[in-house]
Amino acid sequence: MNKTLFQEYPPEQRQQMLEDNAEAVETVQYEKTITQEELFELKEKLSELSVKLNRLEEEKRKYNDYYKGEMKPLQKTVSEIIPILEKQSKFVEEECYKFVDEENGQTLYYNSNGELAKFRSMYPSEKQSNIFRIKNNDNNEEEKTGTNN
Repeated sequence: MNKTLFQEYPPEQRQQMLEDNAEAVETVQYEKTITQEELFELKEKLSELSVKLNRLEEEKRKYNDYYKGEMKPLQKTVSEIIPILEKQSKFVEEECYKFVDEENGQTLYYNSNGELAKFRSMYPSEKQSNIFRIKNNDNNEEEKTGTNN
């Protein structure tokens, strides 16, 4: 198998010789070695494109940093709003009024609008203080100082 054919002919005649002696002419994809001139041109083009690409990536980083800064507070607010919408309620901290329901053994907290904000079972300490209160209320004549003088 010859690696080259009709090299003895000039390029214009070589193509005619190849065409005259070939079985058929078909379009085929293959790897072709490039010339030194093509190699140099590609290196130059790569160099120019690399510099331009680097400059664009730097601009992109600046814009990304800018937009990240602009988007961060918006994302934070959105992340705070979504759970509120899902639960249809929000967690707040405000002064509430504590009431002890001795009959049901519960402590109730009402907000300034008089709405029940929270309730829980009474703590043992709350039960004890209520017992003392009952004793003091039973002895109306006695002074409510905590002593029986």
